[in-house]
Amino acid sequence: MMTPTIFHGGTTESHERHLSATNSLYAMNDTYTQLWVLWLALFGVIEGFSIYDKKKGDTLSEHFWSVIGNEKKGYPLPKGYKWRRGVLGAFFTWLMVHLFTGAI
Repeated sequence: MMTPTIFHGGTTESHERHLSATNSLYAMNDTYTQLWVLWLALFGVIEGFSIYDKKKGDTLSEHFWSVIGNEKKGYPLPKGYKWRRGVLGAFFTWLMVHLFTGAI
């Protein structure tokens, strides 16, 4: 087994994987890249319609706030809000570490 060489805080292998991912993003011939772009476009359409509609509780942010119990004053907090906040906090902590370092 070969010991990886350190390259700016990561391994040469992770650097090569990053370059490969960057090149495939520009080529846009990868099926998964196209599916992620489609997913983002669909999100934009759904969120755009919900913002234009201006009904309460239709945007992703409003759904998110409802799930974690972050509604306006005077409303009772939903059951289990502390548990949901903790899980979401842990998830977003992991996500930031994963996206910015490529670890985990």
